[in-house]
Amino acid sequence: MSSKEFFRWAKGAALCSGPLEATALHCHIARVGVNTWPLVVVDELINGNYLIWTLCARLAESGLDQDWTRKFNSQHRSQWVQTQTLVQQTQGVDRFQLDIPLPPMVQAVFTYIDNSMAPRYLTIRSTPAGPRLGAGFLELLRHSANPDRSSTDVFIVTLDEEDVTGGTGVAPGPPPMSIFSRRTFSRRTFSRRT
Repeated sequence: MSSKEFFRWAKGAALCSGPLEATALHCHIARVGVNTWPLVVVDELINGNYLIWTLCARLAESGLDQDWTRKFNSQHRSQWVQTQTLVQQTQGVDRFQLDIPLPPMVQAVFTYIDNSMAPRYLTIRSTPAGPRLGAGFLELLRHSANPDRSSTDVFIVTLDEEDVTGGTGVAPGPPPMSIFSRRTFSRRTFSRRT
């Protein structure tokens, strides 16, 4: 789906008074050196920059990565609050055209299991001002709106402060296959363990 197609789709949904049918994303956020991955919910899919900002803020709010929490609160919290205010003041399709500032992380690599039980990777990169609906974000939006996707599916998201893919869009080396069990990717199972 191209950016133009997406905007037509979004405007059509707004004209019909129907919401975009993308569902909330449940994500375990992974970072190098962090052993516990917080489970967060992302319920606003606006563009790649806003998605990365949201993941950065939720990781800081979890408190599981103390260094990141301190860094985010001292260096990025005020920009995040301003960004949230801008988004909350903007309604409808105009949200998709907002100029969201660059987030503190360069990219987020989403890992999930497809219907064939193979791991899939989607890389969302932060982008400077201008059109921001990159291929990775559009694919994630399409995946989240897929009626066959279970609302209990959980993504493993790796946040990176620099581009570690070498421009390929795929993170170097997949996570261990043991993390791709159905237990890991089921929100219901995670809830029972807590």
